[in-house]
Order: sequence, then structure tokens, then C-alpha cells
Amino acid sequence: MFFSFISNFKEEHIRKLDKKVAIIYRNYSINYNKKIILNIKNTCKKDGRKFFLSNNINLAINLGLDGAYLPSFNKKLNINKSNFKKKFLLIGSAHCKNEIKVKEKQGVELIFLSPIFKTKKNKKFLDIVKFNLLAS
Repeated sequence: MFFSFISNFKEEHIRKLDKKVAIIYRNYSINYNKKIILNIKNTCKKDGRKFFLSNNINLAINLGLDGAYLPSFNKKLNINKSNFKKKFLLIGSAHCKNEIKVKEKQGVELIFLSPIFKTKKNKKFLDIVKFNLLAS
């Protein structure tokens, strides 16, 4: 499965993506707007793609989304999986061994390891060797 992170809703952008690309809606600068989330959900449903909401498991469950994404800074361990529907997928991100352990304790089924390379946004990066060690 491939993923694309979005921070705002642009239907034409989502529709241009390959149908195999799942959407993760992540916008930490505003409170989530249910109407926008439902618009994204409907667009994804039309294309048969998965849709995940970042850092709000309860809202993702209540709106019937495919799952939730837990960023590396979310370290909460009291996640109640009894409310999850059968195919609800919990995914997350990590940048080091300790964060991987937290994600495992949270019950995350898929972990993004990042960043591999140096970027303008982030001077800390894993490099290929450390990425391969963590991934194994």
C-alpha cells in the first residue's frame, strides 16, 4: 500500500493519484472539521481508496474511516481497540528504536520510519544504514 499525506482538501489532487494510494489527512494547525473529513472520505470511497485520519482515533471510528494514523509524538498507551471495526487499521510513524517500541505497544500494525535523508525541514535523518537496522 502507498500513502499520501494531505493537510487540506483538494478533490482534484486526490483524484489524480493512483487508485492504490491511501490518503492520510493530517493538519495540526486547525481543529478537524467533520464536513471536510466526510468530503475526503466520499472522494476516497468513489475511487476505492483507503482513508486515515491523523491523531484522532475516536473521530476516525465515529466517521467510519478505514483507520487512524498516530504520529511519532503521540505516546499514549491507553488505546482501547475494542471499539475498532474488523478492518480498522492503526498506522503510525517513528524516528528511532524507542518510538518503534511505543508504536508496538500502541498496537500499530504499520510503522513509517522517517526521514531517511536530510531535508530542509529536518536536519536529523536516519540514513540508509540506520533505516535498514531499524526496519529489520
